Amino acid sequence: MAGSTACATAPPLWRPRYPGLGHTDGGTERCESWCSDQECEQLVTIATHEVSAADHLVLQRLALELRRPAAPHVPARTQYTIHDAAPSAPLVESRPVKAQLRVMIYDEGNPSTDLIYNDSLSTTISPGGWCVWGNKALEAFFPRLADALSRHYGYLGEWPSYFRLYYFLSSALAIWDRTFAKAYPRLRYWWRMEPDVLFSGSLRTLLGVLDIATQADCLLPGPFLSQRQMPSYSHWERNADISIGWPPSQILWSLVVVARYSRRMMDLLESSWDAGLFGFEEISMPALCLTSPNCTLAKIGSAGIIEEEDFSYSTASHVQFRPFWSCEEYLSSRMHNTHELWHPVKDRNCLVRFFAHQTPPTAPSPEFNRPTGKGNLP
Repeated sequence: MAGSTACATAPPLWRPRYPGLGHTDGGTERCESWCSDQECEQLVTIATHEVSAADHLVLQRLALELRRPAAPHVPARTQYTIHDAAPSAPLVESRPVKAQLRVMIYDEGNPSTDLIYNDSLSTTISPGGWCVWGNKALEAFFPRLADALSRHYGYLGEWPSYFRLYYFLSSALAIWDRTFAKAYPRLRYWWRMEPDVLFSGSLRTLLGVLDIATQADCLLPGPFLSQRQMPSYSHWERNADISIGWPPSQILWSLVVVARYSRRMMDLLESSWDAGLFGFEEISMPALCLTSPNCTLAKIGSAGIIEEEDFSYSTASHVQFRPFWSCEEYLSSRMHNTHELWHPVKDRNCLVRFFAHQTPPTAPSPEFNRPTGKGNLP
């Protein structure tokens, strides 16, 4: 079987140490004894279909950052531009959230109907921190979604074919949630990040700042654009069926490469997938929240944002579709601890050399340093 063969012959990431651990055989109860955290408040999930050798090291660092003590305050972006030093900035409050990292690898042909776990990196993440799932698991957890995808003209017509992942990849969070939610009684937020999204600071600081800044149910990087503002976007037509009867103000596009969802939003997503309802996530995620009572939608960057007549700057100002950021551009921001999200950083190999010369991040976050050289704004 394709999934089993890949697991047996690929690098350690793919070795299923705990096959079949999931909802059909009591895996939830067994898992509670070795991988749950009763105090966990936020779950950061890297949901993707591939992980490079460089990503192994980057993900280990992210897991360590979530364990380290967070700085009590980080500066806001008042009177600060990317090019120049500036006077001391006022502080934005943060809180030391308790979070865990999970890596959800989508392997289309994996034969298991459950999550397959691997603990090869348990010393730096946690047991069960890496898991593999495929179409069989999607069919087992959300049969109507799997059936609807197989018949949807927009999904079947996507090219390149990897665009199809954006119709259901976030269901990885729901599969994890339905398997292990009761082991995490204090969990309030589910994050989804792609491997090419990087933060130039402690990830735990980002979670802590946004935890205080907004309690939005659906937190996305934006920008929120309508079909009138973005008429050439091909997915409007391919997803026309999901927006029938909706007012134009509730049909918006946003990047979803990094997102935070509340319990309310997770319930909405799972109910939607149970019913076989879905869409291209850059449209369906903001739309689902906007069309649901009591669901709040917000943009990442609402904390520490400058909005002046000729200059707008926020945490997510480097999150874009194209062009790609070079590894060196991001690394410069990382070395200056600028607390910014960057996407897409496709080549991450320079980080291997950078992290190899650093000690593990066990001390509190360093004092915020402003860059003195040039930077790039999209």
